[in-house]
Amino acid sequence: LNQLRIGQDIVANAFLLLFGAVCLAAALAVGLGAREIVGRYLEERLRK
Repeated sequence: LNQLRIGQDIVANAFLLLFGAVCLAAALAVGLGAREIVGRYLEERLRK
């Protein structure tokens, strides 16, 4: 596998997939966690 460079490609693709999943999870966590804060801020700004 090393001579065909298949192993390196699989490891690189697995790392990119894992990195993308972690970034997506972090974005969802921040987005859902900040939903109430942003909602209150927008509600306060619209009242003015």
